[in-house]
Amino acid sequence: MRFVSVVVAAFLPYQGVSMNDPQGFLAHLREEANNGNGEALHDLGQIYAAPQLAQQFGIEVDQRQAVEYWRRGADLGNALCQANFGSRLVRGYGVEMDEAAGFRYYKLAADQGSLEGLFGAAVCYENGEGVAVDLDEAWRLMNSALALAQANGDPGDYTSDIHAGLARIKSKRGGGNVAMVMTGPDGTVRTF
Repeated sequence: MRFVSVVVAAFLPYQGVSMNDPQGFLAHLREEANNGNGEALHDLGQIYAAPQLAQQFGIEVDQRQAVEYWRRGADLGNALCQANFGSRLVRGYGVEMDEAAGFRYYKLAADQGSLEGLFGAAVCYENGEGVAVDLDEAWRLMNSALALAQANGDPGDYTSDIHAGLARIKSKRGGGNVAMVMTGPDGTVRTF
């Protein structure tokens, strides 16, 4: 569960708030969100979207509420909210599908150096979701995502997804079937 570990890591900035009091913690997040804290908006979205987290906080899963928190955070410029909101728009999950708007939010996140934004925008370019298919740009963005994941120790466990994306893109670019993707010590990606 990739986003569960991201949310747990995101709890760390809230000094003085105990996870032993889930309702108090949730109240604190809501207060921070109402004050325009993009990280709190992101975290609330994650809590409402993930069944395990919703249960931990004693609330019902509510995808529309999650999307609304991410939309608010995205409008404030929070890159994780932009990527999550973009994902939901592209997929039409918890919100009416709008691939073009979803791509724009992914790009906003990517332009801030967000791993999730880079990956999402690359997939959009690969599949023509909200933007014309551009396999060269998909390849470039996917490699940027890989470099960022490796530089940051891949906290969200994206490397396998990125390698799979690179393999798909290489195949679509006429590179034949890909059996394996490896990253060299210098950060270059090699497909076999």
